[in-house]
Order: sequence, then C-alpha cells, then structure tokens
Amino acid sequence: GVLSRIDDPSAWAADGVVRGGEVMLVSPGPAFEGAIASLIRLGPGARYPRHRHRGEERLLFLQGGVEHD
Repeated sequence: GVLSRIDDPSAWAADGVVRGGEVMLVSPGPAFEGAIASLIRLGPGARYPRHRHRGEERLLFLQGGVEHD
C-alpha cells in the first residue's frame, strides 16, 4: 500500500526541517507499535540537521546514499 502512494503528490508534505524535503507518514506495523515511521525525500546535497531520538533509528535507502557520523 505505501509504495502505491509514492507517486501521489498529495501523499507528501513539506518536511519542515530540510528546505525542499518531503515526508510521507506511514504505519510502522504491529512489530513497531508506537513508533513513528515515514518516508523522506531529500534532494542531492541536502543536509539533515543533527538530532536525537528517544529510541532506535532505522534507515533504508531506496536511492542515493548518505554520510552519517
């Protein structure tokens, strides 16, 4: 279901953190109940600001890559 909405502009909202970034909130499923899950689209060279999480962060890149310390 999530991937069927990926090309729908109305499924995306402004990221609010990175100029030009977009976010789509998705259901994390029962194994991660209570977690926040989203797809994020960032343009080339975008920089996401340093931030912290209360729990674990998992990343899956569908295209491109990242530099992460």
